[in-house]
Amino acid sequence: MLTQAETAAAFAELHRREGTFIIPNPWDVGSAYLLAHAGFEALATSSAGYAFSIGKADGQVGHDQTLAHAAEVVAATGLPVVTTARAMVNAHFSRLWNSIQHFL
Repeated sequence: MLTQAETAAAFAELHRREGTFIIPNPWDVGSAYLLAHAGFEALATSSAGYAFSIGKADGQVGHDQTLAHAAEVVAATGLPVVTTARAMVNAHFSRLWNSIQHFL
């Protein structure tokens, strides 16, 4: 698995190269795994997709569970993953900073 710095560099390169960069939104680890094996080079988590897959409404998944889900997608695929911060919008700045540091 790549280091955080290597993953960030690879993700940045996807944005710099010529051509279209398509980043799909898996809703769970299984769909993330399938998309990775279909050849996608990065993924973006979907707050609504994940919430619906666990029987909740969008916006009803908490901060810690959102981060845990993103970490599971990374662990399952090894790909760069962008996550929605919907569950973190109302979080205090220090909690957001702790979340950012968790992934660095």
